[in-house]
Amino acid sequence: MLQSLVISNPASLPTDFEVSPWNDAVLITPRHAVRYHWNESKSQKYCQQKEQPLFICPAYDTIQGCPLTLSERFAVASKNMARSKITEHAGLPNTIELCIGMKVMVTFNVETDLDIANGARGEIIKIILDQRETSISTAQSIVNLEYPPAFVLIKLLNTKMSQLAGLEKNVIPLIPLERTFTIVEGNKTKTVTWVQLPMMGAYAFTDYRSQGQTINHVIVDIATPPTGTLTPFNIYVALSRCHGRDNIRLLREFDEKLLTTHPSEHLRIEDGRHAELEAESVKWWEKLEETMRG
Repeated sequence: MLQSLVISNPASLPTDFEVSPWNDAVLITPRHAVRYHWNESKSQKYCQQKEQPLFICPAYDTIQGCPLTLSERFAVASKNMARSKITEHAGLPNTIELCIGMKVMVTFNVETDLDIANGARGEIIKIILDQRETSISTAQSIVNLEYPPAFVLIKLLNTKMSQLAGLEKNVIPLIPLERTFTIVEGNKTKTVTWVQLPMMGAYAFTDYRSQGQTINHVIVDIATPPTGTLTPFNIYVALSRCHGRDNIRLLREFDEKLLTTHPSEHLRIEDGRHAELEAESVKWWEKLEETMRG
């Protein structure tokens, strides 16, 4: 059944990913690199179609309020690939691509009681740039920002928040957050302040971030990644995001052993022990009943 959902399988249902509803399908993948590049490609394509400028927004790093020196930047780059495109620091991405109408996901628990939480999805309806930005021309197709925007307005798919004055229903302002980490430069330990919007593109996300989501149409990637492993738990989470099988397509072939091998040898042994105890308990009870009748 799952093999018939692989888009390269001749038995798969014909699917046109250029028209609705499949042109809005979300990719769920275990690979951060795939997630990043998919969001990047979809964002750029959307901006081209809508003739909207694409804002490239890097995180802004400072030490005691001052921009980093060259040697400090090198120390940051050397620490756990902190400047990698696909690296996040406490829910804050290193680089975000933004445009009006773009689908995004909140990556930090801003206000969980109002559903403004890690995993909340919505659409950007307005971007207010930092007042320090100079010489910005929105006539360009790609605009590289120096600072994160002052805030963006996002229309959430779901929220318990009351309508804010002057804004449409379900629209919230999202502002940059600050997080800190330490670097070692020479013999000195320094604290870097990392400022970024707690959000990312929502055209693709990992199976981890897909938990709790209900999505109309999905493309699922359950192929074994180059490094690391997948378990049936990963597959279950990814494949259970839709209402039904007809709304799911698999990106590529997968290892069928994931579905025929027990996910945990320790759990298999423990399940066997419980089964033996259950059988022994049934025998003991049946023997007790015979004794009481006799």
